[in-house]
Amino acid sequence: MKVRPLLKTIKSATFIEDLLTAYGVENVKAYLSPTADLFESPWDYPNMDKGVKLLHEAIEHNYLIGVLVDSDCDGFMSSGIMANFLSTINNVPLPIFHIDKAHGLSNDVYNYIKGLNLDLLIIPDAGSNNGERCTELTTLGTKVLVLDHHEITEDNTDAIVINHHLLSTLNQALSGTGVTYKFIEAYCEKYNIDCPNYMDMVAVSLVSDICDLSNIENRVYLDFGLNIDHPEEEGKKFISNPLLELMFHELASDSTTPKDVAWSIAPKINAIFRVGSQEDKEIFFKALIGEGNNELALTVAKKAHNLQTSTVKKVVDKLEPDLDLDHNVIIAYIDKENQSFSGLIANKISGKYHKPTLVLREYSKAEWSGSVRSPIKIASLINETKLAKCQGHEEACGIMIKKAKVDKLISWFDTQKLDDSVPITAILTPKQATVRLAKQCVSNLHLWGHGLDAPVFYITGSFHGSNVNVYQKKTNTIKFNIEGMDFLKFRASDEEVEIFSQNKLMDIEMVVSLSINEWRGKVSVQGLIEDYEITQHKSRMIGSDSWKNLF
Repeated sequence: MKVRPLLKTIKSATFIEDLLTAYGVENVKAYLSPTADLFESPWDYPNMDKGVKLLHEAIEHNYLIGVLVDSDCDGFMSSGIMANFLSTINNVPLPIFHIDKAHGLSNDVYNYIKGLNLDLLIIPDAGSNNGERCTELTTLGTKVLVLDHHEITEDNTDAIVINHHLLSTLNQALSGTGVTYKFIEAYCEKYNIDCPNYMDMVAVSLVSDICDLSNIENRVYLDFGLNIDHPEEEGKKFISNPLLELMFHELASDSTTPKDVAWSIAPKINAIFRVGSQEDKEIFFKALIGEGNNELALTVAKKAHNLQTSTVKKVVDKLEPDLDLDHNVIIAYIDKENQSFSGLIANKISGKYHKPTLVLREYSKAEWSGSVRSPIKIASLINETKLAKCQGHEEACGIMIKKAKVDKLISWFDTQKLDDSVPITAILTPKQATVRLAKQCVSNLHLWGHGLDAPVFYITGSFHGSNVNVYQKKTNTIKFNIEGMDFLKFRASDEEVEIFSQNKLMDIEMVVSLSINEWRGKVSVQGLIEDYEITQHKSRMIGSDSWKNLF
């Protein structure tokens, strides 16, 4: 196993500070103790004053207002805070909202909206690059306000666009919900209104949309928005949205770290868009803005996620036997009916084989569209080839490629010396995995997310299969000891149980996270296996978990 350590040495006393510095955090002290003065002013955003005046005009003249809900968790959160805010202002009725099945002003959405005869359409988390459609709506008498965070690639002169990409000195890693909240803050400040607390929804959106959490302003939103440990203490923030509070309670046992959002909250919400009906989406959205049944909304989200999980597993199981693993890139083709799962499928395959993966479906007779997931930054490199066009994050993005250019892209990948090593925090021995180090990893779970991967360590050793314990409940858990340190592999397959339990001495290389185990007053360190390779008698068996969570 090839690994790429971020830190050459570990100093327990300064581990967190050293790690944050290595990740590129400039002001570590401020990052660890964030304060409200680190928020950027909403008035620094270009067009903010124009947008605020437009909404005020709409309210003063009883405009018919519509809110477009974009098709992911950030879309729900951003449109949710806007709809809720409008409904709380005196004499403003609950706005018309439309939940999109695609991003932005698609043809279907445009045709639907133009028939509503709206005076004002607000588009949170989308719309920056829908200039032609915005112009058409304007000519029909509908003014358009865009509150977005996506990169701007087209002119949009007939809408008021508020987007941090219009000014490079702004936080370029903010979510659509963050931009929308900036707008609400500006409106409340200008017209002397008490601003509602939507920072919990901003925090959820930052994690769900894979925004860079090493950014200092994003860190403040997370700290203010997700802290419910001591809500009774003055100055502490807490989950203010009742539906989100219920979800954290039921799905994450009241824990509110970025990992809880990424693994327990956001996947349930995103699943509603992938497999839920229009009625399911409306049930959840109405509950999110305080106009619906929270318990029913939670049930809808869990049901959608269960269906999504089983569907993705079936598709991956069907694809895997025919995957070509002899190249630097893996390409899989899916039917149109499974297109909404392309990113999840690509993530599963890339996570297992540690290679860039493209999951494609037919877009037209001449083109494929789909998703890219990669253990390394790849999107910009693909774009430079001119063989395909990627949009999104470097390791997780959408892709468009002409069918005639797929073989050329594969050949290009094979000429690249891609770094296929596994990124880790540091190399350790079991003796170096101290309780103090483990406690620092565990006690700082609120820090880790995209841009600040949770600490993982490379550890090697030997064990005998006869000393392996297997615990079977709903899933298999493998446990063994090396040099006095316990290691656990959760959710082990039956095949893995058989491999680990052989009556032989085996060598193992592992990537593990550290946890603390307390039993009868004794505190010890455990290694939770994220990835591994076992070598026995010159034959190698490989297994892995997807320990990077991408949407």
